[in-house]
Amino acid sequence: MSIRCQLGASRCSCRRVLNLPLGSSHLT
Repeated sequence: MSIRCQLGASRCSCRRVLNLPLGSSHLT
């Protein structure tokens, strides 16, 4: 899934996998 992160096609998904605080804001 790291490939998607690099592509930047779905940053939300990438952050969701990392479970970062930024991900929550992105989802909201």
